[in-house]
Amino acid sequence: MIAYTDVDWAGSMDDCKSTSGNAFFMGDCLVAWLNKKQSSISLSTTEAEYIGASDCCTQILWMKEALKDVNIETR
Repeated sequence: MIAYTDVDWAGSMDDCKSTSGNAFFMGDCLVAWLNKKQSSISLSTTEAEYIGASDCCTQILWMKEALKDVNIETR
């Protein structure tokens, strides 16, 4: 399983919140994607990237556990 993440720091003109985007692949197949506005306002690009990376890790760990429940092992 491979995950990619990217963040648009303070991209929303209305409330200055950042937008996170994630893509999750198994092999060459896209199995899930997520695009959402972050719930907090980041003071820097680095902070926004850390929040985005944390959200991505949370999602990939959940996906790996769900796959394990149906006897599909991932690396």
